[in-house]
Order: sequence, then structure tokens, then C-alpha cells
Amino acid sequence: MKRLTKFSSIALASALLFTSVPFTSADAANVTTVNQEVANQSLQSYLADANGYTVLNATQEQVKLPFEGELYYGRSLLTDDGKKAWDFIIREMLAFSPTKDFADGIKYEVLSDGRGRMIFDLNKFGIKAHPDDIKHFNKYFKESEPRMFHIKNWAQEYTRNQDGTVKTVTFYIAREYANNEEYQKTLFDMEKKTTEFLSLVDDRMTDAQKAKILFENFSQSTKYVVGSKGQSDMTGALLRGEAICGGYSYSFQYLLQRAGIQAIYLTGHTEVGYHAWNYFKIGDEWYFADSTWGGTYFFKGKSALNTHPPLEKTHFEVLPELADKDFNLNDAVFVDVERNTINAVKEEVRKVLNYYSFSLDYIDEVVVFEPSNLRMVGSETDMDVAERIRAAIKGKFNGTVSVMLTNNGYNFVSQFLENGLYIGYQQSEDSPFFEYRNGKIERYQ
Repeated sequence: MKRLTKFSSIALASALLFTSVPFTSADAANVTTVNQEVANQSLQSYLADANGYTVLNATQEQVKLPFEGELYYGRSLLTDDGKKAWDFIIREMLAFSPTKDFADGIKYEVLSDGRGRMIFDLNKFGIKAHPDDIKHFNKYFKESEPRMFHIKNWAQEYTRNQDGTVKTVTFYIAREYANNEEYQKTLFDMEKKTTEFLSLVDDRMTDAQKAKILFENFSQSTKYVVGSKGQSDMTGALLRGEAICGGYSYSFQYLLQRAGIQAIYLTGHTEVGYHAWNYFKIGDEWYFADSTWGGTYFFKGKSALNTHPPLEKTHFEVLPELADKDFNLNDAVFVDVERNTINAVKEEVRKVLNYYSFSLDYIDEVVVFEPSNLRMVGSETDMDVAERIRAAIKGKFNGTVSVMLTNNGYNFVSQFLENGLYIGYQQSEDSPFFEYRNGKIERYQ
């Protein structure tokens, strides 16, 4: 069984010295959970980096960046030239601000009716796209990228060159965003609630496990409210926790995309009337999710068509085909071995401390490595406590457990557990390292 690689050498030195200074996480591991350089290149929460992490509390610059192209289903329906136009325009639309300096070839103006108008001259950027691609951009953008809530026109406007390729493409910005910084402010303001949901995602999860935990928590914590501001787009749910079916679906789509899962927005007619929901892709298969109805309306394959038939060609010219069978939800359950282990070790330490509750002041500093034959020096009480902890956890967990108890004048067991207890755990040499200190569990790669 392999020893810890990120803790043992430093912790061992500290233990042998038996200092009374509490161990710090900086001593244990000097790592970060987000590669900021990579994160700045894309907002995709589960980054393309093989050791990618979930991006939480994204910056103002990050929230306006497009996802990786592979997360946009609408983009996959375009030709190579159409994809070039998509990549350029979507980046500009997400970065929209009426006060920014637009590049030569992009014209922006506020019309007399209060709407904003953006005109892209593709010739200026050497992009030769065909009308068969461009004519779908508005609907493909809106149903592939939920942050496009500032676009309000549906039918795509464009002009042609003499050779038939597209010369200019026009988009209209909603009045509420056309002449102020409200769009960028709204993107950033949604990050707080977005992070609350994404913080539930662990990068050790499979895509199916991520989708399940996001679906259950988002569906249960969002209220169905008619008449709420932003009820039909992602702003209502991710600013105020209120939406109708359209807002539910756009918001859940965004959460999935932030978790690196391709998803789209769809509508159709159900037994209760016009309704909205999502399709999302796990591996090579597409599945259905209705976060508004919640419950069992999730991870369905073709069986979803019995209750939720989508409108053909309303959102995409070609819809993804759902999986033949529903997904086995047992395969979407994530067991957090590391956190469960740390909590179990904590309970064993609690039992030992309860035994000594009448004389806690006799405890100075206790260090335990398991598995280990290492014997520490210290007071008789310290050695006794260490042996009792070692005996309680011996052989119960795969990997290596390290426990440190430091007494800074604590009189109660609860004080030891919250402030004087350190637990380190690693399943194997190549596994992430977990620490418990100051009442919280942190993960280090």
C-alpha cells in the first residue's frame, strides 16, 4: 500500500518535532484547483485539460467567453465555413457592450425604437459563409447558447455577395440591453447562483453523475413563478431562483454546459400545453430532461417522446435522436469515498476524545499515520490517545490516513473537532489528496 505523496514528508517532520503550531494547508500542498490560464481561454467548467477542474466564481472576463465548439449542437450542423462564421460572431455577441470599441467590419447602432442593431461584414474578416448556414444562426444560437437572451429577432437578416456567399449578417439587441451595460452585468450577477450549483460537481464524477446531481438540486431549489422577471430565459432562475418552463430549461442547459456536457433547448406540446425541456448528451447518446417537472422526467431515451414530442425544425433543422433505452440511474450515483472516509475517521476521533473528555487538557499534540509502524514520542496521554485512534481506524480504509490533534487550550471535544483536528486522506499515490481542517474538507490534486 502506497504512502501519501503530498503530506507525509512535511507532516512527519512536524510530528517528530511535536510543535504546538497548527499545520496549514499551504504546508501540506501548494496546489490550486483551477488552472487559471486554461480557464481564461474558455468558460467550459470541465476544461479540455486532462486535469481540468470545475470553474467556480468565474470572472467578468470568463463569463462572456464562448464554450468549446463541441458543446454547441447548432454549430455541428454547419459546414466548415459556417463554423468559422459561428465562432467569430458568437464570441462578439457574448462580449456585447454598447460602449466597447467595435472592430472595423462590425457596426453597432441604437435604433429609434430602442433596439440595438449589430451588423457584421464577413468580407472584412475573410469569412465566406453560405446562406444555408447563416439563415439558421439566430435560432441555432439561442437554442445552443442560453446566454444569447439579449438577441430578440428570430428570422435571420443577411445580404449576399455576387458569388452568393454572405456579405453581412444582422442581429438585434433587446431594448433593455441596447444602450447600457446591463447585459454584461447580468452575465456576471448570475455567477453567484451558478456557482452554488456547480460547487456540487466533483471532477471525479462521470458526466452522468454530474448531470444527475445538477438536475436534482436545480429542479428542487427553483420555484415555478409566472410573471417573474426573466421567467422565460436563464436570468430569472439564476438571479432569483424563479422561472417558468423556458427559464428552467435555458438555465439547466447552461449548468450542463458549464459542467462540460452538450445540451440543447427544445419546446413542444404536452398534456398541459406548450412546454420547454432539454436534450443532453452523455457519451455518444442523447437523453431527455425536464427540470420543470423534475422527479422521474430525467435521463429518458425515446420513451420521452410519448409525453414530450418536440416541435420539428422549430429549433434545429435536424434534431438529435434519443437513446433507445432510458439511462440506468444506478450508474449515475456518485459515492464520495474520500469525504465519507474523512467523516468516518472524524467520528472515531470523536469517540476517543469523549473517553478523555474529563482530562482534555492533558492532551498536547497527537500524530497518527495509518498504516504505519512509526512510533512517536510524547506524553503518556498523547501516546495513549494516538494508539486508541490507530486501533479505531486500523485496516478500515483503503489508502493512507493521517491524523493530527493539536491542543490550543481547548476544553471541549467540539473545539478539538472543529479547530484542533487535522485529517489527511489519499486513496492511492495517484489519487487526489483530501484534508479536513477547521471544520471543512478541501481537495488538492
